[in-house]
Amino acid sequence: MARILIVYASRHGQTRKIAERLEAILRGEGHSADLVDASISILRPIVGYGAYILASAVNYGKHLPAMVRFVRDHLSDLESAPSLFLSVSASAASRQGRADAEKCIEEFMSETGWRPTVCLPVAGAMKYTKYPWLMRMVLRSIVKRTGGEHAGDIDTSRDYEYTDWAELERFVADFLSVQAIRPSPVLL
Repeated sequence: MARILIVYASRHGQTRKIAERLEAILRGEGHSADLVDASISILRPIVGYGAYILASAVNYGKHLPAMVRFVRDHLSDLESAPSLFLSVSASAASRQGRADAEKCIEEFMSETGWRPTVCLPVAGAMKYTKYPWLMRMVLRSIVKRTGGEHAGDIDTSRDYEYTDWAELERFVADFLSVQAIRPSPVLL
């Protein structure tokens, strides 16, 4: 089985939740999975992994600075094995917002110089109860104005989770089966 590094950058918890779920799934399948918060600096190289899975929330149309820093600091290591980048945003939950989510990914790759093996926009969550009042009102008005599949999700007293867990799990399983993931060395 492979040794896989999962790195996440989360603002309101949904991306961390996604990363933790992937860690549990990978471990359940016999892989060795290390979970790292990108906001905690890692000064040492991250070599020796059979694959890398990075997940970053999008905030105001940009991936979180901690993830940008992490990728820049570890670019050569990330290019040493197959990699999957998960871009987590509420906009990825709608067909209309999917183009914006894909544009964010392109901008991230341009900004960092990293070209992951595979990228996936992942529908995140609208966590109104975790946002400051002004942010809740701004997001509510954007949701109302843009319409789409989730236009009714404007009750700011509750949260909305859009992540399609089954689709995400299938995608990661496909990534691991299709890529040439190096097995972890056997230690004697």
